[in-house]
Amino acid sequence: MDKSSSTASLASLCEPPVEWVSSADTTASWDVFMPETPSRAGCVSPPPTLVDTDPATARDQFQPRRRHSVTVLLRPTAAQLDLPNILPRPFPCREGLNKTAHVSGLLVHGCHLQADGWQEIVWGHPPARLGRLPQAVLLAQEEDAKVVVLGTGASQASDGRLEGQFTLDFLLERLPKLHDFSALQRYELKDLQARVRRTFTAEQRSQNTMQEVKAAFRIWTAHGVTRGFLVSSPTHLPRCLACACEAYADANGPIFSGELLASPSETCYEGFEARDVVVVEPPHRGDRDKALDELPLHTMIRRSLKIPPEHKVAFHREFDRLVSQFDV
Repeated sequence: MDKSSSTASLASLCEPPVEWVSSADTTASWDVFMPETPSRAGCVSPPPTLVDTDPATARDQFQPRRRHSVTVLLRPTAAQLDLPNILPRPFPCREGLNKTAHVSGLLVHGCHLQADGWQEIVWGHPPARLGRLPQAVLLAQEEDAKVVVLGTGASQASDGRLEGQFTLDFLLERLPKLHDFSALQRYELKDLQARVRRTFTAEQRSQNTMQEVKAAFRIWTAHGVTRGFLVSSPTHLPRCLACACEAYADANGPIFSGELLASPSETCYEGFEARDVVVVEPPHRGDRDKALDELPLHTMIRRSLKIPPEHKVAFHREFDRLVSQFDV
């Protein structure tokens, strides 16, 4: 039985939602996560190649595990950077694994308190659609997280509470309602409540996403975290990832050398979806029109974000008029 045939046979046993999790050292294995919802069906395809695993015993070394949250590995630990086939892969469920292997921490990115539909973004729509907070509770329970950071200090409630504290208080008030979400009913309510009270903490000094990520890195490091998760909405997470990767590489920033992963909630900004997010990359393709290199679009868009507030309406109108000239 060769390696390719064992991969195919294992994949044939994977019926959604199933995740193959190694009972041995996960750095010498592979894992397949088949998401529950059709919109997430493209996370892993085709199945990855086995890494340092004996095909003859592969079936015995993997057990199917149910998992409700979705996580995507962004960056492995420094020690894993040279391992083959380490990216991309979803993160395996911790249930059944050696819980001393990693110390997990979460950052739940803050949502401006005056944002449209704030409660729906943060809490969600029971029983199926988890907002940022119940998604974080679920992931923290699955991961046996040591610390969960709630940002930020960038907005303020009418009573003076900053964003991070207001969000934490909002969650504490709704602890009895966690079982309104089907995905959380697999855990005892008292255990979920104890998890939140024990590990969730408000971070109130950061004023933007970059500062928020760096603050979380410091808190994670202080708690010995070796595997960090970013939790936010699909309409926000791409920018969070960019900031986290930049902070990760900042030699003058807080040191965090563990794995970095992302876990999207199931709620977006009000009236928008993930497909409404536009990412403009620097020019890089070999078949591009190189005459445009002297007018890089990503740079011009970055410049436009610095236009003073009092001139933004006029700029947007002028930009719309200009683009309309090209029938788009």
